[in-house]
Amino acid sequence: MPHPPYYLDTGYTKVGADKVTDSARIKILDEAARDRYLAIQRDNLAADWKAETGAAHAAQRTPESAAAWQQATDAYKESHAAMGDAAEKFGEKAAEYHHSPRIIPSSKSEPYSARRMAMTSSISYDSRRRPRSRSRGQE
Repeated sequence: MPHPPYYLDTGYTKVGADKVTDSARIKILDEAARDRYLAIQRDNLAADWKAETGAAHAAQRTPESAAAWQQATDAYKESHAAMGDAAEKFGEKAAEYHHSPRIIPSSKSEPYSARRMAMTSSISYDSRRRPRSRSRGQE
């Protein structure tokens, strides 16, 4: 039996999809969850394909096996990025259509641009240059 989570408050109440009362909101959340699930499945298939072609190339060492491995690697990179995007969109939808309306019924969605985010962040954003990292030994 797993240990109970220690980070939950004593008054914690689990809130799932059954707490969403608006059918339009639940439809949006279901679609976002489905998109995330499918992105994960696609990523798993691409990871398996990459592993199989990598093993085949290690055994064969031919130009054809190298090309197949490269094709699988490219597909995996694309699917992995898409999976991350789908997870991010799912989180945004959950916040917008599930958490915020439940906590603050009068809440409304507003676009959040990179410039606005930079203004509220402790890290400054300048699109013209990349941030410099400190080298070892520099203080």
